[in-house]
Amino acid sequence: MPNKKMLDPAMPEPSRLKSHRPREPLYERLANLLLKDITEGRLKPGDRLPTEAELSVLHGVSRVPVRHALDLLRQEGLIERFPSRGTFVTEASASKWQLGSVDDLARLGAQTEIHILDWRETPVPNTASAFFGESCKSVFRLRATRARAGLTVFYMQAYVAPALGRALARHDLDKTTQIDLFEKALGVRVERALEEIYADAASAAHAQRLGVAVGAPVLGQEVKLLGSRDTPLQISFGVWRADAFRRCYNLTRN
Repeated sequence: MPNKKMLDPAMPEPSRLKSHRPREPLYERLANLLLKDITEGRLKPGDRLPTEAELSVLHGVSRVPVRHALDLLRQEGLIERFPSRGTFVTEASASKWQLGSVDDLARLGAQTEIHILDWRETPVPNTASAFFGESCKSVFRLRATRARAGLTVFYMQAYVAPALGRALARHDLDKTTQIDLFEKALGVRVERALEEIYADAASAAHAQRLGVAVGAPVLGQEVKLLGSRDTPLQISFGVWRADAFRRCYNLTRN
């Protein structure tokens, strides 16, 4: 797991590298800066990083901390170094996500391509009845997969509150994320999101959708989206390929 310090989103501009957090080693500060560029998309998979000499000049440090910073990122699988070619951001870095807000959750969905399998009104299933309450008799169900670089990495079933579902058409769902649709198309703000992630084994249905063997390790994900006064908007149940999912959390003291 990466050092907690590498997950700090409030990193300085490169010109302030030496003056920020004097007790933090220079190589960790530089690694944080590069990590932020990767997680926020300024450095994308396949992009070539500056050379050690260029990074040394850019950040005003010697090549020793630059080399150590690159080694940290390489150990995390975020970059790969090729003799005579340079250092490049890996495809695996697209799976390393930092999550700290509802906005981050929406951004993550936008980083994958969605394929809609089914969208229809249905009776509330037992798994969603407690979330929507006894008075809710029907919801809209979305079944979909998400892919990255042509590889299916996620399968989900999402249940949307009936008032929202009736305002959406199937063709709306393949254009953007549900959070963006709720807020930008319907004017309903998502105030909170509750997420639970757990280890699981692929069922036959999940294995078929994700292209893995039955019983292969997968990561289950349950996400609840809540509006003002904790109004239930959507609950979703998803399964990720274990080899295509890494999540970073920014942990701070209260």
